[in-house]
Amino acid sequence: MTTATPSRILLADGNRELSERTAEALRGRPGAPELVGVEDGGRFLMHFSRLARAGQPPKLCVLETQLAQVSGDAAALMMRAVERGLSLAPVPLLLYTLDPVDDALKRLIGRVGRAVHLQKAPGLSTDEHSGRLVQALERLMAQLGGA
Repeated sequence: MTTATPSRILLADGNRELSERTAEALRGRPGAPELVGVEDGGRFLMHFSRLARAGQPPKLCVLETQLAQVSGDAAALMMRAVERGLSLAPVPLLLYTLDPVDDALKRLIGRVGRAVHLQKAPGLSTDEHSGRLVQALERLMAQLGGA
């Protein structure tokens, strides 16, 4: 008997507390995905590449665009290059930004494909941001057929 690999979300956000709170909020819900949080674009690419190479890419990736080491924009483009190099289908991507959609973000979404945008609401606490993010993740995962 084989055990199914759980649905996994890979979240890159510079706020470790946001990742932890979001993972906590998802944990314990029926069919909830595992959330792996990283704090910078370099670690995101390392985790994504390892999962993809092992044939277990995440079901969904979330990238804040303002990341240390490697920006979320660059990480999204490199993620797509890894997928092409391994002949994998593109993983859906949620770009989570403080900035509203502008021409540069529209171009990025067009270049990476399978991507949507969620704007962080200024002035929210980490718990409020986490709650908003959990709602978006649950909607996206339901659309993708998981959670």
